Amino acid sequence: MDDISVQTYEFNASKEDPLFLNSLIFKYVKIHVLRDIVYHGYLESIDPLQYSVILSMTKGNECKKIFIPGHAVLNITVLDNFDSLKPKNNEVIFTAEDVLEKKQKMVSWFKKNLLPVIEEGENIVVGNISILPPYSENDICALNPIVATEVRKMILNMP
Repeated sequence: MDDISVQTYEFNASKEDPLFLNSLIFKYVKIHVLRDIVYHGYLESIDPLQYSVILSMTKGNECKKIFIPGHAVLNITVLDNFDSLKPKNNEVIFTAEDVLEKKQKMVSWFKKNLLPVIEEGENIVVGNISILPPYSENDICALNPIVATEVRKMILNMP
């Protein structure tokens, strides 16, 4: 364990740098939260509005995901050299053809449901919501969580 490089970041200061927060995704981290609780695992996602995080924790061959509210996170320590522990379910591989097919299917689904949809580069834009590749219900970018939830439901109902 001596060859592990460690970097600790105060979470509130890091909120001002979204690119930095994005660079933490899929890194093995130690998250220190309120009440002196510490979690270890792979950082799967950071909510850009509330700064809540989803952490994948491995124990043996099992992977457990936990949700940590953003207000409870005090600091994040990045631990390197743990690549062999990375959960297998993050290794989803999409081909370019799969992604393009999914994009076309989603655009036609939104049009069929009479929603104003346009394509901006790789993104699908429905009103003020963007859907990013690989175009799943988890790839929605929106400022309004209620509208995002409705779009998510629509994507989940897509044939």
